[in-house]
Amino acid sequence: MQNKINLGIIGKNFGYHVIYKSFLKNKKYKIKGFSFKSKKTEKIKIPKSVKIYSSWKKLILDKKINAVAVAVPPILHKNIIKFAIKNNKHVFCEKPFTCSYKEANFICNLIKRRKNICHMVEMEYMLHQNYYIKNQFLKNLE
Repeated sequence: MQNKINLGIIGKNFGYHVIYKSFLKNKKYKIKGFSFKSKKTEKIKIPKSVKIYSSWKKLILDKKINAVAVAVPPILHKNIIKFAIKNNKHVFCEKPFTCSYKEANFICNLIKRRKNICHMVEMEYMLHQNYYIKNQFLKNLE
């Protein structure tokens, strides 16, 4: 059996309600951590086995995490992705992955220098139940 990818999620609202719940359905990933600013966690249900980090840098620096999913405002993406790449983490990033062509080019050049790092702009609904239902509906129309 193939090893699971240990994933850390950065961002609370969309990170929890869509990204987290989508990755739970994929058996290739094990969610190891969450990082978000807000101290209010009463509306989210995260198992005790998932660590809550006080900062995204601490989450990225954790040696147990192989990849990060970035679900924060786009203005923050460049710094988070840059830090993740420099710390050898694979990156799933919510779109838009940067705020400009210049930032996108910078990130792409960083990735090119790393042979073992993957980056993907996430299509957030591919693992979401509604995406699956929509696809089934469209197949039935054919």
